[in-house]
Amino acid sequence: AASEWQRKFETIASKWHAKAEEQEALKGRLADAQAEAGKWQNKFVSAALAASEWQKKYDEATRVDKERPDLAGEQAFEEPQGDNEQELFDWLERLDGGQGGPLQYFGAIKGGFETLAQIKSVRLDTPVGPGNLGCIDPAFFDTMGIKTFGHRLIFAQGILALP
Repeated sequence: AASEWQRKFETIASKWHAKAEEQEALKGRLADAQAEAGKWQNKFVSAALAASEWQKKYDEATRVDKERPDLAGEQAFEEPQGDNEQELFDWLERLDGGQGGPLQYFGAIKGGFETLAQIKSVRLDTPVGPGNLGCIDPAFFDTMGIKTFGHRLIFAQGILALP
């Protein structure tokens, strides 16, 4: 009878030991999962901060240029007259996805260019600087009164995308 009890005890002790090992393994996996979750949380926070910075850049790029009070306000642009002006107007409107920021330059653009093909001519064969901005003649931005970095970037991307 004693050996039967001893066998039962050893069976129970063995199962208990196996469960204890399983719990230790689960604790290790939990610690690994918590560490991985911490990494993803850090990535999420970094992405949220980056998104916030990009939102600031977008807001800057689409605001009405305060250095040009003549362009500020709801009626910051003239109505297009004729097909060529309408084409320029529509292009400006599309540059920032319809937000309207580039429309403040409509008067200057239509005064300097008649067609998108003429605007396309400000592309440089040999870039004068890095990125998209370096591929556009800097005189274009100065002549058109495009001062903010964000607006210059929007125009550079739009000009480079012209067929």
